Amino acid sequence: MGLSLTIGAVAGCAASLAVTAAPCQIKQVAQLQVETTNNRPIVDGTVDGQPVKILIDTGASITGITGALAKQLGLRIDPQSALHLYGVGGEKHVDATRIKKLQFGNFILTGLTVAVMSPQKSRATEAREGLFIVGSDLLSRYTVEFDFANHVMRFMMPEGCKPEQLVYWSRTFSMGEIETGRFDDTHIKTPVLLNGKRIDALLDTGAQVSWSTPYGARLAGVTNDAADHPVDDRLRGSNGERLPSFLGNFESISIGDDETVRNVNLWVADLFSADAVVATGSHLAKPVDDLPNLLIGCDFFLAHRLIASFKDHKLLFTYNGGPIFQAGGKPPAAADGMPAR
Repeated sequence: MGLSLTIGAVAGCAASLAVTAAPCQIKQVAQLQVETTNNRPIVDGTVDGQPVKILIDTGASITGITGALAKQLGLRIDPQSALHLYGVGGEKHVDATRIKKLQFGNFILTGLTVAVMSPQKSRATEAREGLFIVGSDLLSRYTVEFDFANHVMRFMMPEGCKPEQLVYWSRTFSMGEIETGRFDDTHIKTPVLLNGKRIDALLDTGAQVSWSTPYGARLAGVTNDAADHPVDDRLRGSNGERLPSFLGNFESISIGDDETVRNVNLWVADLFSADAVVATGSHLAKPVDDLPNLLIGCDFFLAHRLIASFKDHKLLFTYNGGPIFQAGGKPPAAADGMPAR
């Protein structure tokens, strides 16, 4: 099954206090090689023996396959699926398909029913059209190590371990909470301080860079003054619709118990404005509850080595060095990472 580490006493977090504990075993289920071209974590795999490219997307609630790839692989599609995605760009119905075997690295799953994302015609989503997408429903079954800077990702099953014993490569680290809510219990959601104001953030490897919603930005005191923040309409959601955005400057973002990044540029867009549902007996749509106001994207993952312990509801990470947030002169063509329901 791979590497198995045994750890006795370890150092604590910021205080570096000795901790006496029973032996902790970190059993490695799988180790994957990850490529991060254009801030997209991609691994090689197979579906029913046919080679595919797999996007590791912590922002997606459900594991699935794009329509173009399902057609290419000759998979039978069930159009009666009741699955709906809610995320960047709004609600979208998805079909389903059954696959016999999914493999990436030494990780194998059999007999899976997965979502089929409808093919998109816009250039903004064509980069996803040939991909299989591994979402948080699968990832949250394990303790996951994200080491994208070294092109590695690990699935682990610790036994007898405290959260502070999981960071086996460093004696000091930052720790944050993985929060659960009514919407789902599988995403890596954590509270952050944006200019000192508490907001909910989703750690989303499917987003190339990090984003704020207008509500999160306004709460932090950043608004769209056209003179300072020209509006850009090149961002598109997962459904191909244009989402006006602007580049905002924030004094600080604090994540976990002791990491603060200052003078941060983030793209700001109304990522979830189209996410609304109509309740039974009503003709009025209302927003889907429990959506985040900050997406912490793949840029953050590249600057850190992280452990997501879903069982303990803990996020643990160390800083690699280099820029943490990579908002540049223009937004990426599409914002990925779709919570689902």
